[in-house]
Amino acid sequence: GPRTTGRIRHDEKITVYVSRTGVHADSVGIRDLWTHTDLGRFGHEYAATIPPHAVQMIRVTPLRK
Repeated sequence: GPRTTGRIRHDEKITVYVSRTGVHADSVGIRDLWTHTDLGRFGHEYAATIPPHAVQMIRVTPLRK
């Protein structure tokens, strides 16, 4: 099922490795829970740059082929 993870950084690039979230899938959907937007379909990792004093909380959902 879906997993949720939150990251707080200061203008740093963060990478979320799908295998480390406990989701087992070839591709996942990423949704930003803070902005209520779908960020797209990703393979084994998701990377983003978080601006200073910003928050990004995402939901990682396994997708079927």
